Amino acid sequence: MELEENGYTFIEAEYDSIFGMGFNDFSEIKTTTPFSNMFTGNLNYNNVSTIDSKYKYWILDVNNNSINGKKLNFKNKKAIFDTGSNIIYMPYEDAATYYKFINRSSNNYGHFTVPCNTTDHVAYIIGSINYNIDQSDLITGQIGIDGMWIIGDTFLKNDYSV
Repeated sequence: MELEENGYTFIEAEYDSIFGMGFNDFSEIKTTTPFSNMFTGNLNYNNVSTIDSKYKYWILDVNNNSINGKKLNFKNKKAIFDTGSNIIYMPYEDAATYYKFINRSSNNYGHFTVPCNTTDHVAYIIGSINYNIDQSDLITGQIGIDGMWIIGDTFLKNDYSV
């Protein structure tokens, strides 16, 4: 199907679809729109941390992680929440501890991987709330780096932030 808007043919565009931000009543197929789905549920509030008393990144304190219900005793971890990253990064020592609890995970020169058929349950604990990560998202892996954790879309696609 070829669509035109203002004389421009979408079939010639480098993208393949449009993400509508309309309301339910505007839906031609009478369904709940993505925009309406984005803001259902309860919001949990957390303080954003600073670096050198300045707000430079969206940094939250991660209180802990749990894998299959076992808390990993991570304390005082700070994480940059970054929509430009598609995986989760953390220092090597933290990643090694994390993956020690994931069944059949492997370490290939600091790049940790998880079997595609894993059934492990992972949660990031921020404030007093457990944020679960779907098992299918664990296959992305984590790479050890220096400094703070960087939490990307592997986590962010499961929950939204305002």
